[in-house]
Amino acid sequence: MSETLIEKAARLSSEKKYKESMHFYELALEADPNSPWACMGKAEIFSNLGQMKDALKWYNKTDIMALDNMAPWGYYKIAYAHYMLGNPDKAIAYIDKVLELDPSYHHAWFAKGVILSDCYDMTRMHERATDAIHCYDMELESYPDDADAMYNKGLILEQTGKNQEALECFEGVIRLMPKQASAYISKGDILSYLNKYDDAIACYDIALELEPNSASGMYNKSRLLYFLDKIQEASDMLEKASAINPNLPDVDELKKMLNRRIEFSRDIHKKVVRQRKD
Repeated sequence: MSETLIEKAARLSSEKKYKESMHFYELALEADPNSPWACMGKAEIFSNLGQMKDALKWYNKTDIMALDNMAPWGYYKIAYAHYMLGNPDKAIAYIDKVLELDPSYHHAWFAKGVILSDCYDMTRMHERATDAIHCYDMELESYPDDADAMYNKGLILEQTGKNQEALECFEGVIRLMPKQASAYISKGDILSYLNKYDDAIACYDIALELEPNSASGMYNKSRLLYFLDKIQEASDMLEKASAINPNLPDVDELKKMLNRRIEFSRDIHKKVVRQRKD
């Protein structure tokens, strides 16, 4: 009886008829209070509704190992709930359970990489960065064309100063996804670190062709233009970027530096004009 109820509940849930689905899961639990599939089903509904605390409550009631070959998936879902609730260490602990049961579960490798790269602080940066890169490498071993894993790996390599390796990652992403503006922005950043300024500007320009309103593309190009002493062009670009996204990091500091340079140039110009008059 409970299996029939669970099947009906699962079908309704797949159709996003969550209220009706919940009703049948509850009927299944009346018939079998320890049904792992009914507990898991209720947890999934709460998760789909974004109610992670309730989802976690029902995940914790689920005998995950009773799900048999679906146990890795069950632990993966618990990890996701913990991550969404801001518990990265617990999320990683459950991801590790997934990988103990199934080392080829590539979604878990990718997810662990994301959690590690999102949550390490500066004091543990290199330790967690190494672990995160390993996770992305494991994902890419199974799926060499996973552009997201390649891009995330590139960002970590960039943050840890491995610019040439990062560049190779971003170029790989561009080969796979030639219209992804963020990959061109990241490639532009690396090229600027490598003193290849013209190539960097060209990358930012491609990104802005793909996404004309990319505030990050404008901001990063503005920083490089400032470094290249193209002050007015940098200032104009920064104004556009901050109008689109006023919350860009360090935008106020860059504005101050640009304004100081503009004022300095004006002062020099005034002095030259006065000297000529004299």
